[in-house]
Amino acid sequence: MRKTVAAVAGAALLAAACSGPRFVTDYRGGVEMFFAHAAGGKDLRAVIVGNPFPVLKAETDAYTVAAMQGRFRGPVTNLTTTPSQNSHLPARVFVIFDPSPGLHPPAVCTVRNPETLPRIAPTERLHLMVTFCEGDTLYAEVRGSAPRPASPTDPAFANLLSQAAFVLIPQDKQFGSDRNNERLFR
Repeated sequence: MRKTVAAVAGAALLAAACSGPRFVTDYRGGVEMFFAHAAGGKDLRAVIVGNPFPVLKAETDAYTVAAMQGRFRGPVTNLTTTPSQNSHLPARVFVIFDPSPGLHPPAVCTVRNPETLPRIAPTERLHLMVTFCEGDTLYAEVRGSAPRPASPTDPAFANLLSQAAFVLIPQDKQFGSDRNNERLFR
């Protein structure tokens, strides 16, 4: 009986682990330095492509930014869809909901109309691509997916975006901390 309970518990844990967010990342050398320069103590423009929910896009955009705010490794930055003069305009984070599997990440940085980026029809999982671009250069990319949340207020939606923001910029081991590099760029 104990073996059966242990086996069922183990299977349940494995199923739960497989049902949450999954990510694949890719980085260009020096991404930590470029992120710190472009975003440290500044506004960082968020370009949000698509709307996976039957609500106004502005509502989804606001929840997207809120979920990612303060989650990037590196210096403190203000993620916003409407950057002020206190921004490094060539730098931006793209958040693409349900991107096409064939979407080539460097193409995201060079697109002039982000709404033309290829996307797929919704499935049972919400697919996500997040990139950090400096001008036309891709420095970091995260692709992920999770079971499709019910709405932008669903905690699973915030969790997916929060984790994507966290893994977008790798930890800068050179300085021993991933939160205190802003003093190097004052």
